[in-house]
Amino acid sequence: MYCPSMENTMHQIRTVVALLTIVVAMPAMALGQSRTDLSERSESIRHHHGAIQEIHRERGEPLLAAIFIKNRARTVDDQKTRVFEDMLIGEITDVGMRVVSHEDSVTALRRFLQAEEERERRTVDDRSRVHDENRLMSQAVDRVFEDSASALRLAQSMQVDYLVIGSITSYGTSSQRVNRDDLSLDRTVVTHRLRTMFKVLDIAKGGSETAGNTVSERRIQQSNDAIGELKIETMLDDLLADASMQIGAQLGRRIAAGRIRERAPDADMVEFVITCGMQDMIVPEIIRDDDGKYVMIGNTYQLQAMAVTVELNGVVVGSAPGSFEAHPGLHRLRLTREGFSPWERMINLVPRANNEPFSLDVALQLDAAGYQRWREMMTAIDDLKKNQALTDAQVKLAEGVAEMFRNSQIRIDPSTMNIDNRQRSVWPY
Repeated sequence: MYCPSMENTMHQIRTVVALLTIVVAMPAMALGQSRTDLSERSESIRHHHGAIQEIHRERGEPLLAAIFIKNRARTVDDQKTRVFEDMLIGEITDVGMRVVSHEDSVTALRRFLQAEEERERRTVDDRSRVHDENRLMSQAVDRVFEDSASALRLAQSMQVDYLVIGSITSYGTSSQRVNRDDLSLDRTVVTHRLRTMFKVLDIAKGGSETAGNTVSERRIQQSNDAIGELKIETMLDDLLADASMQIGAQLGRRIAAGRIRERAPDADMVEFVITCGMQDMIVPEIIRDDDGKYVMIGNTYQLQAMAVTVELNGVVVGSAPGSFEAHPGLHRLRLTREGFSPWERMINLVPRANNEPFSLDVALQLDAAGYQRWREMMTAIDDLKKNQALTDAQVKLAEGVAEMFRNSQIRIDPSTMNIDNRQRSVWPY
């Protein structure tokens, strides 16, 4: 038998159940409760305290880190960068690591940015005179986020084990309202969301890094019958604390995984050898025959450039051809020589079997002026005929070019020259 009152009762029950489902499914939480409770987070850098202390005992000194923060969020006051920095320092120092002071970091940034500008020969404002520390920090963080080699140079100049770079990218709120007159329910859930980016640079392993994003949220409920808007003054600080804990956990996992053990262990160094050829530059083989006459034969020789300046991560370490050492991992290599276009690449040094050196043969390219001089000099050489004895004038010409090679520190690539012909060749080797 159909009963309208029972049907109405069942409808009300279904409505209440549906509403409860909505409320539970909503990202609504009790006032003051974070999505990730800061006191009950499953992991932080403190969870890796034992591994970090073991490294300290092996080294005989604590690990050293430097922290830099940038504010990209328009809704966050720049002063909060110091709050974020202090929270990260608290996370890291709790496990016995040392952190470079803010004042020393600012001084290092000024020197670093000035040196970078001089290295790149750019005509810009002298950042060493920037007095606004927030602006200075922003410039540095922009650079190290974009270029790992720049970050590595900064870390090396500060002699730290880790460089922790953070950026506050955005902060905002969103709201969701539940209004049911039949249940006398009118409530709004406001979600506060903070996004940050970070990069952790490991100097001892040649700049290998951990990078990522963090999202911290906190939600509050407020009855719409309340007068005025509910505000929590510490909301942003709580979110920054959560973000710093997430970044600290990343750093802890990195250290515990053994990504760094000592600042500069010789056993971990990788030897690498650099030689510099000259792209598309060859000379014909001219040798003295058994009759004492110079003859151009069919072979050609590759040329090598000597006295090439070698920079590793912005620091001059010697000249090529030559042998060098560095930690395994990524490095920025730059080769320069007058008359040639600069050559710059990221290289990844990996230990070889039986400790064989890492070999790098680079083909340098003449710049416009250098190529023009080369063509003028080699025009007469190109006119020589194969398998014919050179005239006295042609010999003088070839000897003049060979002397120019010696004075310019250019030589024949020894690997392309027949050993028997070396003593008879007109060219330096």
